[in-house]
Amino acid sequence: MKRLLIKSVLAHFKTHPLQAVLAVVGVALGVAVFVGIEGANGSALRAFEISARAITGRTTHQIIGESAGVPESFYRDLRLKLGVRWSAPVIEGFVSLSDGDSDGDGGRDRFRLLGVDFFAEAAFRDQLGKRTGTVFDLTGFMTRRGVVLSAPVAAARSIALGDPIDLAIAGRLERVQVVGLFEPGNDFDRQAAADLLICDIATAQELLRLGDRISRIDLIVPLSVHDRHAEGAGNAKNRNRSTSGTAGTEVLEAIRAALPAGTKIVRPEQRSAAAEQMTRAFRLNLRALSLLALLCGAFLIYNTMTFAVVQRRPLLGTLRALGATSRELFAIVLTEAAVVGSIGALIGLLSGAALARALVSRVTQTVNDLYFTVNVREVGVSTEVQVAGIILGIGAALLAALGPAAEALRTEPRSALARAELEARTRQALPTMTVLGVLTVIAGAACLSLPFTGLISSFAGLFMILVGMACLTPAMTVVFMRLLTPAAERLFGSLGRLSARGVVATLSRTGVAIAALMMAIAVTIGVDVMIRSFRGTVDRWLSYSLLADLYVSSPGALTDRFTASPGALSVTDVEKLRALPGVGQVTTVRAVVVGSDVGPIRLQAFALNPFARTAFRLKSGDQTEAWRAYDRGEAVLISEPFSFRHDLDVGSSLNLETPAGDRDFRIAGIYYDYATEEGTVMLTQPVYRELWGDFGVTAAGLYLEDSDFDSLKAVTRAARTALGEDRELVIRSNKLLRDQSLRVFDRTFAVTGVLRMLAVLVAFVGILAALTALQLEREREVGVLRALGMTPIEVWALVTSQTGLIGLVAGTLAIPVGLTMAAIMIHVINRRSFGWSLEMTVSPAPLVAAVALSIGAALLAGVYPAYRMSRTSPAEALRAE
Repeated sequence: MKRLLIKSVLAHFKTHPLQAVLAVVGVALGVAVFVGIEGANGSALRAFEISARAITGRTTHQIIGESAGVPESFYRDLRLKLGVRWSAPVIEGFVSLSDGDSDGDGGRDRFRLLGVDFFAEAAFRDQLGKRTGTVFDLTGFMTRRGVVLSAPVAAARSIALGDPIDLAIAGRLERVQVVGLFEPGNDFDRQAAADLLICDIATAQELLRLGDRISRIDLIVPLSVHDRHAEGAGNAKNRNRSTSGTAGTEVLEAIRAALPAGTKIVRPEQRSAAAEQMTRAFRLNLRALSLLALLCGAFLIYNTMTFAVVQRRPLLGTLRALGATSRELFAIVLTEAAVVGSIGALIGLLSGAALARALVSRVTQTVNDLYFTVNVREVGVSTEVQVAGIILGIGAALLAALGPAAEALRTEPRSALARAELEARTRQALPTMTVLGVLTVIAGAACLSLPFTGLISSFAGLFMILVGMACLTPAMTVVFMRLLTPAAERLFGSLGRLSARGVVATLSRTGVAIAALMMAIAVTIGVDVMIRSFRGTVDRWLSYSLLADLYVSSPGALTDRFTASPGALSVTDVEKLRALPGVGQVTTVRAVVVGSDVGPIRLQAFALNPFARTAFRLKSGDQTEAWRAYDRGEAVLISEPFSFRHDLDVGSSLNLETPAGDRDFRIAGIYYDYATEEGTVMLTQPVYRELWGDFGVTAAGLYLEDSDFDSLKAVTRAARTALGEDRELVIRSNKLLRDQSLRVFDRTFAVTGVLRMLAVLVAFVGILAALTALQLEREREVGVLRALGMTPIEVWALVTSQTGLIGLVAGTLAIPVGLTMAAIMIHVINRRSFGWSLEMTVSPAPLVAAVALSIGAALLAGVYPAYRMSRTSPAEALRAE
């Protein structure tokens, strides 16, 4: 009997190959989207970790500067006064290989520039050592602006030893010479060296114009002779005795006591942990969107397996009459689903790897814009993601097949030929399904209202609401068809009535098809409204926060969260700007990273005029009292994301680590800010300079007496002349800065748009499968209509009008579902992800476009079924009768 069951399955899919193909495609698309997103996310994060580990080497601790790096003089004190020999200065920055254009944007490849001290380097990293096969000119390295890079990288770019190359750095070109090539020892080293340029630390200071500052100091300080981490410090005979055992702890304490203001000691692994935490919400949001595509694929599988069971009801009844048990039928349907899921999952893995390569540039661009600089040279999908993709694909297929398998379980020989019985049971189950949908929506809402702020519970609530809405779709379809039947009959006569009633008469199949299409269109609406609302909020924020006419800053100031930005301007520079003809007022800001009782924070020390203060709109706190306390230096203002992330409110206290010791500040107000999800803290500039002794300026805003185009150009030229033409400064107008900010925003959501299109594609495949299977099942019905006189054109019109109604219902139902989804993403998920308050903006244009998309997708998917059904022969269709 089992052999007979297996043969029946193979025979069915052999005679209906399109159904099997569409089912496999549904799983493959869902898995591919999940694997592609996970692969792109993982590759970006893995590239950062590999690069970080390559430049960390055997380092156990690092001395970093929280504002503008570490004074070079402290490195000398560290070695000479404290006797810490296992230390090495490091400068880290980013450059591009240029093709020669002067704008500095022509760089084709972005590299991490690593400035090192050759004589202190051997204990930390191997790139300049003999065992890596380095061909190396030490004299050129130290005297001729020499750089060393990986031999495979040089070969790939036709760069030979001794060649000059141009680097694009902050809008200018700098020429260096290749004086060394090293051979990576293994695949990991090869990946790590793919974006690495090494030069002498003095060369790096000159190229990056850091003056007497360095990025950090690397240390090898094993804390215990029994600690396994100490093994990376080299051979025991080479270790400084003062850094072994408990003496290592004493060395660290001695270093901490001597640290200059604004510096601290950290472990290298904290950097990767911070990167992962920083991008967690971004990666989780993309993962949820990929799972939505998989959810649409599950509806497709349910459709396909349902049709497979319905079409074989006579066969299943016959098999039951011949002795097959209901359990065997149940098992055979689940086995079919498992096979479909397995094949689809495997295809999805291959497609997902290709999709990851297509998406990684968009994901990387977003990471570079919002978090830190990362260069992805290789894209791969980890074994964990591949296993998760297979489990999700097979699991979604099995879960979707439970309903059809239960239908097979209930199939009785005497009722197997009674097609109407299935529809009768469907209508009987409609109230139960409706109640289940309502309860699922309520459960999802309850999940969203829980006091937890975790994203997992938020997405769980969203998914429950979407599934609940899908369960309500059949009942809503019946209501819509009853309302549309009179209008359809008036417009199209009996064909209109047949079309509307046909949708309800075959609800067991059309209900799921409408739910799948509704879900995809709802995702389109929800994501579109969310992006429009987000962009509108940011646009309005930029309009009132960018008040100055011109902004002067260093290129890429504070764009990398791990690289401190030195002050671009001095007090003298600010006075020169203030004295320029046409300049009315100047506001300045010093942006630094400082320690606090909640960890490293981004502090902004402002010198603002009264008009500039209107750029900071308070969400909480009294406007007058907050600014009064701020001016007195008693209080700070914090951004909304900072308040959310650290659970701080007006009246709370924030402890800041200053060179003079810890200092408590009261929080007087919370202001709206969308510049960073980490949040910022505002302190008045005089108090900052008094406590930190730092008179640098990160950026200045110029308020002109006349802000027309000619005045902007004239002041820009005068500013460059006054500050020095060779200074690496960026001078941007209000409009240019706003446009650049919105371009970053649009790039950020580019990958979301790709996912939205993929979700619609999955739904299109699903409705194509549903309508194709529906055509196969209705051959006899159409044969009867043809025998009664219906022409092929009328059959075509019947099928087309019915698919149009399906698209109309799906699109109409998608509007409230999509708006609900948008509201959840804006007011719950976004809030818990980033801490921003967004204003939901709904315009009719995208809603109308979504309904048109739904109708268009349904009509397009119905072209082939309509063609097949119009060619149905009455004699062939009625022969079985």
